[in-house]
Amino acid sequence: MVVITILGLTAGYGLVSFRGVTEEQKLRSTVREFIGTYREMRARAARDRRECWLEFDVENGLWRTLVFPHRDLMGNYIDVDGEPLPDEAVDRIESKPWNKLENGIFFKDVMAPGPSGNELFDQTYWIRFRSDGTIPPHIIHFVTKGGLEVSLQVEEITGTVDLIDGYAELYSPQESEFQNMAAGEGQ
Repeated sequence: MVVITILGLTAGYGLVSFRGVTEEQKLRSTVREFIGTYREMRARAARDRRECWLEFDVENGLWRTLVFPHRDLMGNYIDVDGEPLPDEAVDRIESKPWNKLENGIFFKDVMAPGPSGNELFDQTYWIRFRSDGTIPPHIIHFVTKGGLEVSLQVEEITGTVDLIDGYAELYSPQESEFQNMAAGEGQ
């Protein structure tokens, strides 16, 4: 009985340890998928000279990419020849299906610079890949059911996407810092 109890306890500890490893692997795999999506969307925006979007439904763990066709001066979707797209095509573009995060992985929030410092978005967030390939700076925080956290940090000009263990804060210089620098240079 003692031997069976010891074997059972050992197997239980091994299972708990293995579950932690697989949870971390799933989390990192999900974040790597997002890194690939960022690179693809940034390249597509720059190559095609059109805006691309990444939309997050933070609350429900959903996300989707949207590549809108060109628009005319009136805001209507047009094809490469400048002709308006049929309503069915517009509906298909605007109703693109959502992707779901893997089971047990969640968006905690998205942090982005706002007018008065960093802001947290915990419901929905849109990332605009500009037609020149630049992206607004932001951090997406991922968390698992077991409490593991990683941050995906995106820099604006270079488009560099970094994976950071834990909950990372976004550094965004505030206007007062620039004013202080200007005052120091004038002396």
